[in-house]
Formats: sequence, structure tokens, C-alpha cells
Amino acid sequence: DRAGELDLLFEDPKTNDTARKLRHDYLYAIRRRLDETWYAPLSDWCGKHHVALCGHPAHGDELAVQRFFQVPGQDLVWRFVEPGKPSGIEGAESTQGKCSSSAMIHHRRRRNSNEFCGAYGHETTFEEMKALADWCLVRGVNLLIPHAFYYSIRGPRRDERPPQLGPHTPAWNNTFKSFADHCRRLCWINTDSTHVCDIAILADPDHCPWEAARVLLEHQHDFNYIEPTLPEDAVIDGNGLRTCGMHYKVVIGEPGSPRPAWLEKLGARLISFNAAQNVEGEAPAEPLHSLRNLADGSAADSASSPERASPSTFILSAIDHFAQPAVKFARHTPALRYRSVVKDGIAYHLLFNESVDAIENTIQLAGGSLFSINTETGEATRADKSFKLAPFGTLLLAQDS
Repeated sequence: DRAGELDLLFEDPKTNDTARKLRHDYLYAIRRRLDETWYAPLSDWCGKHHVALCGHPAHGDELAVQRFFQVPGQDLVWRFVEPGKPSGIEGAESTQGKCSSSAMIHHRRRRNSNEFCGAYGHETTFEEMKALADWCLVRGVNLLIPHAFYYSIRGPRRDERPPQLGPHTPAWNNTFKSFADHCRRLCWINTDSTHVCDIAILADPDHCPWEAARVLLEHQHDFNYIEPTLPEDAVIDGNGLRTCGMHYKVVIGEPGSPRPAWLEKLGARLISFNAAQNVEGEAPAEPLHSLRNLADGSAADSASSPERASPSTFILSAIDHFAQPAVKFARHTPALRYRSVVKDGIAYHLLFNESVDAIENTIQLAGGSLFSINTETGEATRADKSFKLAPFGTLLLAQDS
């Protein structure tokens, strides 16, 4: 009984630790009750009637609730994410693409969705729409729901969370079909395929952390979010975590993230990440797992001692030590995003330039011939490993065995 503490809900959680803990517990209880009385009954009814529960929760970083959806989904709305701006990799809403695609994998669903562009405004351009679609696709979304397609935009419908993206958009007669073909091919790639990824970020049931995710995205390390509660058939040992067809060689936890008992079984493969960015040269405000705890001291950054390594340096050193990604790039390019999957014996690599400037790089792969797939026509041509991407440009590469 904590009724006597209810007044603390109105205190500033930034300055009052007790208020912060109480508010967290209060909101956690509210969400679990919402699960019981709203999402679970809807999910059960849909399952019994062979209907897929679609849609999205209230916030873009909510992960646990996705288990109730036959099609986990999110909602890119109100300019939560804008192409070429920090919102694409910062803040709670920046996690929503990875949130729904991770839920798809870990709850063994075929599809995950995003209803995007709602309330972005009349000023929204077709180029923005495509950039937002590719922002979702490179994060594993495989069902795009553009908002909105109206038969008529007379009267108040014109201002119903614009833009209108269907027959009344200027791009409809010129470029919309090629855009739709581009999207359907990439959705096909992301469906019924095996995600090539060996890094997981531990998420709070109601909040996917974004700080560590940003470091990984900017250094071309793909990842999935994972909940504290694992499937019963999960296998955990000194080699990492195996679950739902994935083998995570590294699990990253941020300060304040859950600490379920199974984490202890990971040993050194559990990597603590201090989200607080420190003045260069200063020790982190919170202690990290020392690199001395790793199996081999070669993971340490030679430029600094482990205790003085920045959070970013620490996490990247640990990943390089334990994980051996199938895809690497010759140069550090913060705006480059990628996703690799295997489907029907073919490896597909989707690259996306998430910036307003053109970028150049070289993809480093082992073996196999490389082909560039025109996502609008499906035509395949021989490809070099060096590539150039225009602002918000995409490149789909296919690698045979």
C-alpha cells in the first residue's frame, strides 16, 4: 500500500529519486492493466476469428505490448522523425522502426507495420515521404501504411492530418508507381527472411533505449531490441544468447535497464553502456564493465585505458572483440544505415544514406558474386563493392553463395 506516497507523483522526477521511482512503478502498473483489459482481449478475439490485430501502441518505443499484435506496428506521425535531422536517431520515437521489427522476430510474426507520414503537414514533399519509407525499411519494417489515401479531399478532409498521399498528390501520375514497386520489393526482402544480426540491446518493457542504438547505427552495427522476458526455449551461455533463430553474441544494457536473472549467464558478453556522454578525457559518471573482464585484453582501445574509455569507444571495442559481422565497410560513415538478410539462399544487403549529403564507401564481404538490384524494375546487374549514395539514396545488393 503506497497511497501515502501519491503526492510524490507530482514532484519533479529529475530532482527527486523517490518520485522518479514511484512514477515509474505507477506507469508500469497502468500499462500492465491496459494490457489485461484492452490489448489482451482484442488479441484473443482476433486470434480466435483468424483476424490479424494491426495498429500500434501509444508511443513509438513501447516493446512489450507488441506481443498482442499479430502484426506488430508503430506510427511515424507528427514529424516525430524528419529526414536529415537528429530525430532519426535520437529520442524515444527514433526507436520505433527497430521496435516493431524486433518484435516481429522475437514473437515469430511474419509482418510488422508502420503507418507513416500522418500529420506531417501540407508542406510534406514526395521526397520526404520516400525518405521516411526507406528509414522504416532499412530498420526491418515490411508493411508500410501511408497516411492517407482519400477518394476525395473536399471540405474538412483536406486538413485531416495531412498530407494526403494517394490520387490527389502531385506525384501520383508520375512517380508513385515506381515508388510503390520499390517499397514492395524491399518489403518482400524483409518478409520470411533470416535477419543477419548478432547484437541485441536490452529494453525496458515499455521503453526501447536509443543512446546505445545511436552508436551502433552510426558505426554500421545492426541490432535488435530484446525484452527482459525470454521465450522458454532460449539458450544462454558463455557464447551468448540464442533465441527465435537468432544468435546474439553481445547483449547491451544501459543504466536503468532491467536486470533479469538470465543476464548473469552471459558473463562478459553482457556489455554495460553508460548513456551519459562525458567530457572527453574524463572517466564515465557510472562504472562500466572493465575491458579487463573480457576474455582477451586485445579488445581494449590502445589510445586510452579501459577505465577512461568513452561509452562509445567501450561499446565498439567490446563488439569488435566478440562479434564478427558478416558485413563491414571501409570507412566510418555516420549517415550510412544497412540491413542484411538471407532469403532463399541469397544474402541481401540494403544500404540507405540517412543524410542530406552524398556519401561514398566500400562494402567488405567474404565470397560470392555481388549484384545491384534496381528496386523499381527488379533488374539485376553486376556490382562493384565501392558505391556512392545520393542524399537519402538506397542501394540493394544481392550476394550469391
